[in-house]
Amino acid sequence: MKYKSLLAILLGLFILGATGNVNAEAFYGNSVEVVSAEGIYDPNPQQKSGMDFSNAIGSFVFDISEHKVRGTIEYDNKKVSVDWDFSIFKSTEFEGYAFLFNVSRSEDVLGLEAVVYQNGTVWIFARERHGGIIALMGFSKTLVETLSNMNIPSSGVSNKEWLWMTLEPEIKTITLPAIQVGQIVVPKVGADRILPMATYSRDVVKIVEKQYSVGWWRWKTTYYIKVALKLYGSTSIKNYGDYLIRVIVLDEGEISNGKRISKNTPLFLGDRGDPRTNPIEVGLWVPRSPEDYIIDTKFTYSGETAPLNKISLGWDLLINMVNPINILRFFVDIDPGADFDDFPDPVNSIRVAYRNIALARPGHWTKAYVHIDHVSGNGYGTIGAFFKVPVYYQVTGTQALRVVGLINTKIRN
Repeated sequence: MKYKSLLAILLGLFILGATGNVNAEAFYGNSVEVVSAEGIYDPNPQQKSGMDFSNAIGSFVFDISEHKVRGTIEYDNKKVSVDWDFSIFKSTEFEGYAFLFNVSRSEDVLGLEAVVYQNGTVWIFARERHGGIIALMGFSKTLVETLSNMNIPSSGVSNKEWLWMTLEPEIKTITLPAIQVGQIVVPKVGADRILPMATYSRDVVKIVEKQYSVGWWRWKTTYYIKVALKLYGSTSIKNYGDYLIRVIVLDEGEISNGKRISKNTPLFLGDRGDPRTNPIEVGLWVPRSPEDYIIDTKFTYSGETAPLNKISLGWDLLINMVNPINILRFFVDIDPGADFDDFPDPVNSIRVAYRNIALARPGHWTKAYVHIDHVSGNGYGTIGAFFKVPVYYQVTGTQALRVVGLINTKIRN
């Protein structure tokens, strides 16, 4: 007992000496803090009903200078030593700091996340190799004071980040029917006069929402992102047609207690330049008829990044099914903004893939403008747009990228 008391005094003096001269300009100071914690162990966190909890306790040394958390955890009649590496962020989502642990396959208990609140409360979340969750709570005002004197990078990491590392998320897609917004008769304008009226034009909108949720015991969260898919243009090609295809982020946020709270989330659409992500794809398909002849198609892209120059295509695939987009590749350098390619479904279609472009906040958008010169044939039939919009979840570059799903749909004018 005396030995333990002496050790505690020596350790306390060591901590005091280590934290007394923290350099506020340094990214990490030479600091060591001890946190004792207690909580619960749940061997079956995926079960929807019933709680098979037991008590758990832990003692941890936060060695910030070495990016290490070491200690012991006692649970289910076991005592396990832990040695976790971490990355640390000052959260913009809550008042405090998040330690994200690097998973080590050799550990019997894997560290997930430690959350240090501004008031000194510390939560430590871990997972045993068989899938059980350990949640421990402690208190250390000294740890908070130490962290506040360091230049720690900010991030949108949440206090529930560990949930996504442990439990299987639930994904829900909500799609509203396409809405036709008005009809406008568009005149055809010549070089020196207004020619006879063309066909009707209208705006068609479809709203798609992706929800990404996960929860365990008292910790639950659901993120959502709402996307508008739009097509504006003539209802049929008769001599000419102008079309606008858009993807717009309308809203994103968190659903808490049944209420939607608009806020920044880790959800995003499209390609961040990561080879594991796929681009947003949009396109237009036109009537298929042997008599129809489209001599010229101009495509213009604009969006969150600098727009491409206008590109002209001879789109005569309606006659001989030769896709001029294949020829375009040899003459136009369109990387990294867009990539034109064959698109077998639907037929008679032209598409663009927006590479290295991610939409992550309300108001972010991409837009494709297509002008078609149509010189023969009736051109009547279905005209529509198609969309492939991948949705991902990622807080920081140090974390695993998670696929939420694909918004894969069509709308018709």
